[in-house]
Amino acid sequence: MSERIVATEAYQLLQRDFKKYIPNVLGLYGFSLIDLKRAHLARSSYFFFRRLDDVLDGDRTSLNGAPNPVECALHYRKQIETGRFDQNDPVAILAQGSLHGYEKCLKPGDDPRKDYLGVIDAMLLESALRENRTVMSEEEIRHYHHVLFGPIINLTCMGLESDIRSGDIPQLWEALGRTYSIRDLADDWPQGIINIPEHILDQAGLTGQHDYADVVAHPIIGNWIQQELEISGALLASLRQEVAQLSDSEPLLMRLLLHNRMNRMQKIIERHRFS
Repeated sequence: MSERIVATEAYQLLQRDFKKYIPNVLGLYGFSLIDLKRAHLARSSYFFFRRLDDVLDGDRTSLNGAPNPVECALHYRKQIETGRFDQNDPVAILAQGSLHGYEKCLKPGDDPRKDYLGVIDAMLLESALRENRTVMSEEEIRHYHHVLFGPIINLTCMGLESDIRSGDIPQLWEALGRTYSIRDLADDWPQGIINIPEHILDQAGLTGQHDYADVVAHPIIGNWIQQELEISGALLASLRQEVAQLSDSEPLLMRLLLHNRMNRMQKIIERHRFS
């Protein structure tokens, strides 16, 4: 049943923006050619979180009669926290099935339920930041990136039965946060996600209320972008060294995924450097 739910979610996602989501959908289904069980787990968790993120972004309507997107997310958060899932709700079935799948991959110290709650909490934090156009300090932005990417990295590693967890390679979540912030700056700023630190905006005489065109045209912001790219490049170099030293017992899929992510981030850096 859950695979039918996944297929429905994939179809609806592609209907909304085929060009944007077709690489993800093909990758998730192509994964089945390598490992059927892990591919099903990856699809179930991806489409559960994708649905919640879309609801909080306003791209899709709330579920279960929730009065607003936040209440909708809290509704599913409670089900994950308590372990009592609504068997008449396809989205809850996705959450239950994927969470139980991760619980079969446990290593000492793992807590997939905590990571699931962490992902939802990060989505709720992002929603609040967007609504209030919150300007954050450098430290607050790093914390935001940590809570945003850390649990997802943990779940990915669990699903691939890797010994790595986000705490073992902090360069990964920090590089993801920095590079994706630069990549998505033009989209995030108008929506209210302010990933430029408060002290940088202060130096430029800008606030979170300025138009994006005015922000990106300022030389101080341009210098900050290049500095972020330089830091990201250094983080990637350090991460590549860590990956090169991984144990031979580390799954091949984990190695391939890390190299794929690093290559994608490198392309982002090259695309935006001095652009």
